[in-house]
Amino acid sequence: MLLFSTAKSIDPEQVEKASKRLNFEGYKFDTTFDFKVIWKNGDEDIYSISDPAQKLHKISYIPQLYINYLVEKNNKEELNQLIKNILLQDAEFKVFYEDTFRGIAETNSEIERLINEYFKVRNTALDVQQKSKDTGNSKTIQQAIQNTTELIQKGQQASNLTETEFKEYSELIQSKSTLDAETRTIFKRIDIAKSS
Repeated sequence: MLLFSTAKSIDPEQVEKASKRLNFEGYKFDTTFDFKVIWKNGDEDIYSISDPAQKLHKISYIPQLYINYLVEKNNKEELNQLIKNILLQDAEFKVFYEDTFRGIAETNSEIERLINEYFKVRNTALDVQQKSKDTGNSKTIQQAIQNTTELIQKGQQASNLTETEFKEYSELIQSKSTLDAETRTIFKRIDIAKSS
């Protein structure tokens, strides 16, 4: 009753909100009842004066059964918020809270960056592994090169060409391939010119 009267004298609006939440109608006093809160600086808050303009102070009002109510309703979020709001009124704790919160945010950001980096590296490794499988191992590649070289040598021997003649022959084949490609390009341009 003392807590209720003190709070209602100082901040009736907050008392109303808390009472509604608890479904508590409040204490009924005789019409002559009054209560006065005198602050250290001499300010006075009087129960019977309900004009909000006359109320100079704000408080955190926690009814006696409010914590029980939150626990019974299993409303952890609201209970945590209530406790946090009370603790944040202390300047030293507020600085500690803000520094800790900032540190947590930075750590979370770094964790997220590292996770993204990990997945990039992992995907690159999987790509390399797949390409390695597609290409084959170095032993297989070396064997294929050796087989191709042997076929070239056999072809050279079968054709009765010397090594120099075979080299010239390969160069001529390459030149012919290049000239054929250029010829096809020229004919395409002629066709385009005729049709336009």
